[in-house]
Amino acid sequence: MRAPTASASCSSTRRRPRPRWTGCRIAPALPRRAAWCGSLPRCDAGPGGYGSEHPEASVLTRRAESAELAPPIPPETGGAPSPTPPNIGGSGGQESPAPPDLGGSGGQESPAPPNIGGPGGQESLAPPNIGGPGGQESPAPPSIGGSGGQSRESQPPVAILTGPTGVGKTEVGVLVAEALGTEIINADSMQVYREMHAGTAKPSPAEQARVPHHLVDVTSVAEVFTVADFRALAIPILEQLLAEGKIPLVVGGTRLYIKALTEGFFPGPPRDPEFRARMEALAREHGRPYLHALLAEVDPAKAAQLSPHDQKRIIRALEVHHLTGRRISEVQAESRAAPHPYHVILIGLVRERDELYRRIDERVDRMLEEGLIDEVRRLHAAGLDERLTAIQAHGYKEVIGYLRGQYDLEEAIRITKRNTRHYARRQLSWLRQEPGIHLLDASRPPAVVADEAVAIIRAEATRG
Repeated sequence: MRAPTASASCSSTRRRPRPRWTGCRIAPALPRRAAWCGSLPRCDAGPGGYGSEHPEASVLTRRAESAELAPPIPPETGGAPSPTPPNIGGSGGQESPAPPDLGGSGGQESPAPPNIGGPGGQESLAPPNIGGPGGQESPAPPSIGGSGGQSRESQPPVAILTGPTGVGKTEVGVLVAEALGTEIINADSMQVYREMHAGTAKPSPAEQARVPHHLVDVTSVAEVFTVADFRALAIPILEQLLAEGKIPLVVGGTRLYIKALTEGFFPGPPRDPEFRARMEALAREHGRPYLHALLAEVDPAKAAQLSPHDQKRIIRALEVHHLTGRRISEVQAESRAAPHPYHVILIGLVRERDELYRRIDERVDRMLEEGLIDEVRRLHAAGLDERLTAIQAHGYKEVIGYLRGQYDLEEAIRITKRNTRHYARRQLSWLRQEPGIHLLDASRPPAVVADEAVAIIRAEATRG
């Protein structure tokens, strides 16, 4: 893709397979000719929780369907390589118990293959070359919020503010919502849990008093809360805000939550706890790559999209095939091709890599100061451990390892910071592939960033 040329407008053309930027400076030091809005000269597009009593919480009544929660599990040992699986139920070695490189589940995405951040293994969190290849779980649609032939005029606007962890979405989101006179729908998969506070960076009570926030503190860590649950709660809120003449603002960085709103969604069959238990046992016995090889036999397209260590999504893909006889890659493709009702305005906040890493390190230190260890100790004492989606949040699983004596506190802090950086890198890799996204430099004052976001949203909504 050729580097865009500067002109007077920050908006892009209606039809394009990849975003095309005008009116934005090309940052000379960025890799792959990446460009983003927010650098001078300014664009001229315009000036520029709820607790358990919340009604949304009543929708969630399902308890955890997984195996019974057990007391602390002693750390695994071993390290023999995984065999090539001839059949489900074969025997083999055990995977290494090295401290986890969390990407986790419930939206905090599982570890991706190496070298996502740049060539030769070098990480790069500078604003990416949007529309570039690599790392995407499933092919992006031709345009965000595409409608499969539906005209934009019939699609009401929905704004989404996203970006890597630690970039500053919450503060900017509140300012944008205030300027638009709208409300915020949370799209962070860890902020939905009532018992988790120190490690989730929820909007403060003061921020929630300034702007109504939905889908914060709506379920318990002991409950199963899926992407389908998120969508089932979010869509009625979007519709209600649209009916009131407001532009809904979704704020968060959980990719699957955002995809559930911007693309067709395949809820799939209900979980099969017995099948999942068998798959988890195979993973413990043979290692996660064993399950990945099983998936490659029945759904090679999906296997090619997933890391061999992405156990959660591998098991789900195997489960769908087991229950329906169909490949999950095929049914997901059919869902993405279905008409979509919204004109999605996607805005991503970015920072230079060193600055973002510094903010992540500071956030981890702040999590510890705000009582993360005591919070995890209480959850763990109640029988909640890393087998639950909620405990996959960055900091929680690592602290459980510390409480079990697998490593000392200094190591727990180190791997928490490392894993959070890796997660931010994967989030940037995803943003790079999103067509039509507007990237804003979040290193400037939040009010300035919010003004540009509001200008983009209003311009896109008017043109829609």
